[in-house]
Amino acid sequence: MTNRRRSLGTEPTSLLLGADDDYVTGYNSDRDSDSCTNIIRINRIMHDIDKKEHDLIIIGSRLHTVPVGYSNIGMLPIYQQDLLFAALPDACILCVNYYDDTDYIKRTIGYIESICDAKVIVICVSVFGGSSRWTTLGVCHSAADEQQVCDGRKRISECFKIPVYMYDEVDKISREIINYFSEGN
Repeated sequence: MTNRRRSLGTEPTSLLLGADDDYVTGYNSDRDSDSCTNIIRINRIMHDIDKKEHDLIIIGSRLHTVPVGYSNIGMLPIYQQDLLFAALPDACILCVNYYDDTDYIKRTIGYIESICDAKVIVICVSVFGGSSRWTTLGVCHSAADEQQVCDGRKRISECFKIPVYMYDEVDKISREIINYFSEGN
């Protein structure tokens, strides 16, 4: 059976991880500052991938879909919005941190579902994000506490009527995606 999945990522490492193309939105990216140009460029990439007639196109984006603050323009997720407008996804998987505030997750789900008329079908919880501190060698990360991760997942699961899985439960997440599209959504 051939691989019928194609992907687009927003990090330079996307190509290293097997993505078909990338649209880098992070540090030192080649993105244009004009949203219309960005949307057209992303849409062209999507069209090129779509012409290969694959069953599923996966798009990875950066965290921070809605602002957590408004103190400067750098806090506005303009490029994430451009990606949503250009891709017009049929469904979304929202990746969150185990410690994220449920009100912020709720705002993000509401925003995604309203701006692109796509349902968030799975919440994926990351274990990354233990405490970190700046050092002369960069950022030093400590491992997340297993109980904190478990408690965070439980807290998120109790707040939403959306399946919640850990980031490494790929088989379960895949089944949710297959079930969603098999039901004719």
